[in-house]
Amino acid sequence: MKNKLSIVQALILYMFVISSVSFSFFVLSSEMVFARNHELSPPILNKTSLNFFNSLGANLGNKPLTADNGLPPAVVTPSEVQVTNHGEKQITFAVPIPFNTTAAEIFDKYKIPTYPTPSEKIAKGSIFSPPTFIVRQSGDNDTNGGNPAFFTLTPILERILSDMTLLVNDFPTQKNAKTKVEQIKVTFAKEGRKVGFSFGISREIPEGLKIRSPSKFNTTLFLNIDYIGEGSTQSGAKWLNFSDPTYFTSSPEVSLIVSKSMNAEKLKDGCPKMAAGLFDDDTGRWRPANLTRSEKLGSEDVCSYKLLTEHFSKFAVGGVVPPGQLGLS
Repeated sequence: MKNKLSIVQALILYMFVISSVSFSFFVLSSEMVFARNHELSPPILNKTSLNFFNSLGANLGNKPLTADNGLPPAVVTPSEVQVTNHGEKQITFAVPIPFNTTAAEIFDKYKIPTYPTPSEKIAKGSIFSPPTFIVRQSGDNDTNGGNPAFFTLTPILERILSDMTLLVNDFPTQKNAKTKVEQIKVTFAKEGRKVGFSFGISREIPEGLKIRSPSKFNTTLFLNIDYIGEGSTQSGAKWLNFSDPTYFTSSPEVSLIVSKSMNAEKLKDGCPKMAAGLFDDDTGRWRPANLTRSEKLGSEDVCSYKLLTEHFSKFAVGGVVPPGQLGLS
């Protein structure tokens, strides 16, 4: 009887230990998932900041910013798919700014806020997706004709880290645009502070920039990427240079959606034959950029492409046409 009781007690003890381990694993796993898939609290707008934003016509979605309807949070997630499940993330300003405004000037004029970023332990291997701030461009091409181009801004990021991935995926588009930016993803190779990015997007190259059009395709998208921020070195702070490919672990990726109705040569599946160019400010010339079909499936009306930019600069994308059709939309 004593031996039988000992066996029963041993089984009970074994089941208790297993249950305890399983419970501990569940709790640990939940904490790990939470740490890599959650929202980072946004900065709180005080009365002065709120009044300033309201003076510029700042809306979250279709509603004005208020004390109760404040800035949206940033998202930390292990998956790009999960980024889209966190509600409205776009602040739109009603007051426009000239098409040739620098990132430093835009961030200063609109007092774009500084957002916290994940700790180094969480940032590596995760995707950081902040909200975006949208400003209309003014003063060139057809931007005054009721169809403006836009600047899409990230918040000022308190800190960026090596192996930290930034995903920006809220981009407005002009009416009747044949080429649209779906998202931009980058993984940093160097650290920095107070970093912010400006993505100027339009259907054509603004005439005031004095940049001639590429000669190999009809431009349907112009992407002008600018930035602010400083890096840290042993000798102190210095300006970051995202025009240098060494600042990224691999080429930044720009995901594009292209309409099959574009006036361009067609591939066998009906998708337009596309090309892209990177503008070299030093030489004043365009050079070919790496544009490929994306693994993402298209639809009956659109096709997916991926632009590998190498670094941040000015880019043009468009459909390949016979020489006689260059300049014709």
